[in-house]
Amino acid sequence: MDRCRQLTTDQRVRRTLELLGERWTLLIVAEALAGHTHFDEFEKSLGVAPSTLAVRLRLLVEIGLLERRGDRCNRLTYHLTEAGNALRPCFDLLTQWTNERMPCTSG
Repeated sequence: MDRCRQLTTDQRVRRTLELLGERWTLLIVAEALAGHTHFDEFEKSLGVAPSTLAVRLRLLVEIGLLERRGDRCNRLTYHLTEAGNALRPCFDLLTQWTNERMPCTSG
């Protein structure tokens, strides 16, 4: 029996949250859902350090939420996979919850 099947649903959810809960990771997914595909687009929109962004993009590729296209000679792009796009309803619900429950403050 493989390891994943031995884990309870709660354990699998916890593992997923450990992966996605790292700083910047979900924000990168949100930017990809908004249509960003290039490293510099993510960097500029998020204000994240290039080294951190590179690590997070690599993680998202490794876990199958993004795919990297191109090669070192061409400009690399990052695109959501089917699994990455499947997170869209979660982000939609989070946006709805935020709009309904979080006060809008100017800062």
